[in-house]
Amino acid sequence: MLVPRQDLLNQPLVASVREPKEWSLDELDELSRMFGTSQEALRRRLTTIGRATREFYLQMRGEFLHRYEVHRRSRPKSSGGPDWDVMRVRDLGRRYVRVVTDAYARDAIGLSTVSDFLGTKVKHIDAIRERADR
Repeated sequence: MLVPRQDLLNQPLVASVREPKEWSLDELDELSRMFGTSQEALRRRLTTIGRATREFYLQMRGEFLHRYEVHRRSRPKSSGGPDWDVMRVRDLGRRYVRVVTDAYARDAIGLSTVSDFLGTKVKHIDAIRERADR
């Protein structure tokens, strides 16, 4: 859960609210920073715990979708990003990848297990192993 119910209810800003209300952007921003989540996720959580109205959620959702679209269009187009093997080694860690691929090299585990442990298709395993060994 991104925003645990009780943790949110324990925040002074939320604890003082007993009925659903419309939250200001400043209040949403403050709370979202506390929980390290988006204002939209926080607004949704406030709605599910009965501290914001559904109408408020829907109204603000439209506004946030519009802001997101404006932001998305203003960003330069990406050229594609890093290769799959680079991302898997980054996400899993070189040591973990080496432990898994070494276990396969010793016949301690099968190729299917390696694929499961690395969260990838079999065809990517060699590239991931090579990347981890660099």
